[in-house]
Amino acid sequence: MHVQNINKYSSNAYSPKFSGVYRDVCAGQKIMHRNVSWMFRPSFNECKRFYSYISDVFRDIPKVNVYSYGCSLGYEAYGFVIGMFAEKEKNPEKFFPVIAKDYDETIIGYAKKNIVPLETTEIKQIGQMFNNDANKISEFITFADRLKILSKLKFGQSLYNNLAAQGDTLGVLSKNLTDRVNFSAADIRTDYKNIKPQNSIVLASNFWPYMSDEDRYALAKNLSEQLEQNCYVKIDKFDNGMYPGKSFVPTADLLLQNGFKWTPVLNLFRK
Repeated sequence: MHVQNINKYSSNAYSPKFSGVYRDVCAGQKIMHRNVSWMFRPSFNECKRFYSYISDVFRDIPKVNVYSYGCSLGYEAYGFVIGMFAEKEKNPEKFFPVIAKDYDETIIGYAKKNIVPLETTEIKQIGQMFNNDANKISEFITFADRLKILSKLKFGQSLYNNLAAQGDTLGVLSKNLTDRVNFSAADIRTDYKNIKPQNSIVLASNFWPYMSDEDRYALAKNLSEQLEQNCYVKIDKFDNGMYPGKSFVPTADLLLQNGFKWTPVLNLFRK
C-alpha cells in the first residue's frame, strides 16, 4: 500500500488506525492519511527496471523465494507475477507462489476473494508489459465486466463496497494470477523469522514510516541477520521520507548501516 499525506503536520502520522478495505489514519474524527494502492509503484518504469534486474541476477537459480509484506489487496505481488512473465523468463514459476502478508486480517480476507480493482492506467501498463498482445494480456486479466462496473462508480469507499458485494462474480483477475499468490495475515516485525535465508526477495514497501523508531531499527537489523546469500530487500521512496517535528532516519540508511548494499535499481538493496 501507499498512503497519501492529507495533513503533513499530523501528530498521528505514526499511529495508524486501519479499518476495513479502505484504510484511514485518523486523529479523532479527522482523516489524516488515506491509503491508495496500485500495481506498478512508485512508477511503471522503475518497476520494469526492477523486474528486469531480478530476472537477470536469478537467471541460473532454480528456486527463488518472494515475499510481499504490507501486501494490502495484493497489487504489488500481482505486478511482480506479471513482470516475471513479461521478462520472458525461461522458468518464471521458480518465483512463485509469491507469499503475500499483511497484519490487517480484514484486508487479507478481501485479498483472498481476489477483489482487485484496476484503473485504466494500470490496464494500459499491463498491455505495455506484453507489447499489447491481447492474447497474452487475457491470460492474466479479464476486462468487460470490470470496466462496465468501474465506469459507473467513483473511486473510493463506494467502489470497494460495490466490488465486495460483487464477490467472485466480478472476474477481475484470472486464475493464472491469483493461483500464483498466497495470502495470509502476519506482521513482518515477528514474521521475518519465516523468511528463507537464501535466494529470497523481500518486498517491504510503504509501511516503515508508521513503525516506531525502535521497531524500524530492529527490523533492519533482524532482516540483515535473517538473510544470507543472494537476498534482496525492496522499499519505496515513501520509506525514506521525513515528517516535520519527527526525527526520521531514511530506511535506506538503516539498511545500509546493517550490511545491505545498493544495487543499480533505486531502493533495491542486496545482502
